[in-house]
Amino acid sequence: MPHFLEPKTDRQLIEETGVDLVVRPNIAASFDAIRRAIDQIVSARFVLCGALHAAILRCAFDVPFGYFDSGYVDVPFKWDDFAASVGVGARFASNLPQGEAFYAEDFAGKIRKPDLLAILDCAPIIAPRALRARAKELK
Repeated sequence: MPHFLEPKTDRQLIEETGVDLVVRPNIAASFDAIRRAIDQIVSARFVLCGALHAAILRCAFDVPFGYFDSGYVDVPFKWDDFAASVGVGARFASNLPQGEAFYAEDFAGKIRKPDLLAILDCAPIIAPRALRARAKELK
């Protein structure tokens, strides 16, 4: 999943990275489109993430991913910030085999997700009781 401003075509990305499919983060503003995108992101065997939202989603679902650098990395600080929040570094891969190797070396068994209740407590909106209860169950 490249960044939404990625200038390369899907064909270029497939040829350069060795991936089977390119899923663009540019989706319609509807819950159905969001659900389809989430399903595509979490159901893949591995995702090279040029879009930070894909990395966050893969991390949340405990499925393998790698940070992707196609020559266009938007705001490197945000990647460093997210990586630090889960206790890993932000090393970028340029192709699928490299991404899988970096995942095995840097992420597998090392990711430490922040406490969900703490996140809900500092969110700018009040989380519904049912969500807070579910977060407590996961602790």
